[in-house]
Amino acid sequence: MSRLAYLTFAFILALNLSACQRYSLQRPSMVPPLDFSGQLEVLKPSKPATRFKVELKEQTEEYSIFKFEFESTEKFIGELSAGGSAHQLNLVQGEYYQASSASPETPAPLLQIAPILGGALNDYFVSRLFAEWAAEEGFSSFFLYQKGVILEASVTAEDMQKMLVRTTHENVQAIEALAQRAEVDAQSLACFGVSLGAIKNILLLAAMPNMKGGVFCLAGGDLPRIFKLSREMMVEEYFIRRAEAEGSNRKIIQADLDQHLKLDPLDVAEYIGSERALLYVGTLDDKVHYLSGLALYQALGRPELQILPLGHYTGIIMVPKVANEGFRWLKKRFKDPS
Repeated sequence: MSRLAYLTFAFILALNLSACQRYSLQRPSMVPPLDFSGQLEVLKPSKPATRFKVELKEQTEEYSIFKFEFESTEKFIGELSAGGSAHQLNLVQGEYYQASSASPETPAPLLQIAPILGGALNDYFVSRLFAEWAAEEGFSSFFLYQKGVILEASVTAEDMQKMLVRTTHENVQAIEALAQRAEVDAQSLACFGVSLGAIKNILLLAAMPNMKGGVFCLAGGDLPRIFKLSREMMVEEYFIRRAEAEGSNRKIIQADLDQHLKLDPLDVAEYIGSERALLYVGTLDDKVHYLSGLALYQALGRPELQILPLGHYTGIIMVPKVANEGFRWLKKRFKDPS
């Protein structure tokens, strides 16, 4: 980077840092009794992971990377209201970054990192970046592999619900399996997500009351509305490809989402508790709209919030800030979760 480019970047970063607005947690929200026979039932896997296997892939001074896999029993088939009883086995794979400081004598916290929408298309660059930083902070972490193209033309609102439920189940199973390792502090579990990863992690944190907290960057609630307002290229292409495949149009597809995409972060946010969430939203975000982020903020009971004067992708200049603050916030949660 040339000196001029560096100075320009530093100037822009300084302007944005000075324009950030921070809202501290006023008081913990009242969390209703967890009811896994009701609204949360669909998010709880019926069985733990089976045939869990771990294999060393790479080793550095800061961390060791293990590839792992397991079989997950999927109980959710069909409409949410039907409570389907069919089951099928899915092979789940992912990567576990064990911090070099982690050992049976000094177990490390475990951080789940959820990939972004196009995570598999760039070899999980964002997830790997946060995993490396987490290791430097003394956290072990993991992420699960996902499909390259999540929003295929054949995907309906019901399919999206299945994906959200299945992803939650698989992450719960992975956390519970990895937490049994001697070098993992099973009392210090948390999650970290950006964009779609953060949206999915709202469901995960609601399903796991034993997790200490989650950092949610550029997330939002009301999924049908997010689709309607989003200018994300992959979302736009989804509407176009699905309309061509079905011989329909965007209005008909949006009606399907409005009517059938019922599982939503806003509906489970109250089970998290405001003290367990750190939220970042961008005022210029047109991918996960700023208003959707504010709706999530309200549903979470007004947790600690940072408003960034940036869009979804221009917010990349804030990644180091989000990582540093997020890890520092999680360390406080591990020490004093009250």
